[in-house]
Amino acid sequence: MIALFENNDKAEHKATRISLVRVMKAEAKRIQPYIQSENGTTEIALMDLPSETLYTEVIRNRGLGDWMNEQHVCVVD
Repeated sequence: MIALFENNDKAEHKATRISLVRVMKAEAKRIQPYIQSENGTTEIALMDLPSETLYTEVIRNRGLGDWMNEQHVCVVD
């Protein structure tokens, strides 16, 4: 993936942000089944993001952050 803000193309930024939301939701759904508090796991899952830019984009998106919280998946950097 090209760096999120490597250029000034606003349309590309918007498309990249939409793709990021789609990928984050898919990954959260993929790891959510591992949350099994009835079997001794924590009640949340931590999703480690590989860059500060991705982390910042996720936490800046209020709707995505709220959705992730509802899924009990928290992003960390």
